[in-house]
Amino acid sequence: MAEAVCCPKCWTWDELGKRTACKRCGTPLILADGRTVTEAATQGSVAPLVPVFAGNAPAYPMVRITRAALDWVDIARFVTIGYGVFVTVALIFLSFALPHINVPIADPKTGLTTVQTVNLGPAFAIAAVILAGVFALFAWLTRFLIARIIFLGFDGLAILSALAHLGAGQTVSWASAVDLMIDLGYGAVLFMSVVAPRSGFRSNH
Repeated sequence: MAEAVCCPKCWTWDELGKRTACKRCGTPLILADGRTVTEAATQGSVAPLVPVFAGNAPAYPMVRITRAALDWVDIARFVTIGYGVFVTVALIFLSFALPHINVPIADPKTGLTTVQTVNLGPAFAIAAVILAGVFALFAWLTRFLIARIIFLGFDGLAILSALAHLGAGQTVSWASAVDLMIDLGYGAVLFMSVVAPRSGFRSNH
């Protein structure tokens, strides 16, 4: 009977081969005793595996797999999507709240100032669609370690810039304070997703 390994996140089975991670989500594949395939290969042994068909299961040790930690990659993706939704909704709200603004324009020849009305509704709507696509792309890229490192670098620069303004004695608005808090929280999640991206697992016999 072909040996099988399990993805503890997707709960899908596959035959034991050269792959050590799930091809769907990238989570390390595990054996029936809770060890990952990599750990078992390092120790030079492979424990009995749970078969593909549940009807044959009584012939093998039954193990319940539980999470021992958080999946920071998924949390980082969730935060990215959540922030993108917040920004998109804010722009849509502005398209209704401030559809028009009056802009004073001075004529350099006559010196007279006239007021022109500018329609901002379409601009806000277009910006909302573009930003929604950008945040969706960022959420997808967050799956990859190099992307998370790059995002963490940009977030760190934004935090340092905000702290520099505070150190210079500049007045901080409530919007800037909220933005700094968001950057700090996002930076913390990204940092954890880099140093401990995937959760560990333990087995309960």
